[in-house]
Amino acid sequence: MYQYSKRYNLFHITHSVILILFMTLLNAQDCTAEDGTPGIELWRKCYSIENTIELDLNDKKLKGSIPSKISKLTNLTILSLSNNILQGFIPPEIGDISGLTFLSLYNNNLEGEIPPELGNLTNLNRLFLSDNQLTGSIPIEIGNLANLTELFLSENLLSGTIPLELFNLSNLSYLSLGSNYLSGDIPVEIGNLANLNELFLDVNGFTGSIPSEIGNLT
Repeated sequence: MYQYSKRYNLFHITHSVILILFMTLLNAQDCTAEDGTPGIELWRKCYSIENTIELDLNDKKLKGSIPSKISKLTNLTILSLSNNILQGFIPPEIGDISGLTFLSLYNNNLEGEIPPELGNLTNLNRLFLSDNQLTGSIPIEIGNLANLTELFLSENLLSGTIPLELFNLSNLSYLSLGSNYLSGDIPVEIGNLANLNELFLDVNGFTGSIPSEIGNLT
């Protein structure tokens, strides 16, 4: 009786493990990509979880929200969904795609706050979020993106002051924060951005004088 019970328990545990593994795989994929590998369906097309490196869907008239499962494409380096009709929030799960070097979501109808999880994308070179309806303050976590060369957040509804962490981004060559509701002084730390070529701060609610340190931006 004891041996039977032991064998039954072992079978039950093994069966449970197999079931969990099967369900995990099932949840991870919802289609098979053209190359025969597991994939996920995005906007009626199946993309390989393993082999999709670039996802460029600009100007495709995409509607609805950005699915959070897009983060399952963990080998993505380029994600570009600009010039569409996308709505809703930016999924914080995008911050899990650690290999991203290029993220462009500009000219949509995205709303809500910029997720601080984007600060996890430490390989990012260019970030384009302009021309949306994004609200709230600029997350201080953006200051973690040490490799960033271009940051475009203009034409939104962003408010609050410019976080000082932004001026740690010594590789920035383009910074566009225009046409928002930003307020307070323009920080003198802006002079730290020695590689800056273009700066847009127009159409905001800044107060005080223009810091002389801007003269350091040659």
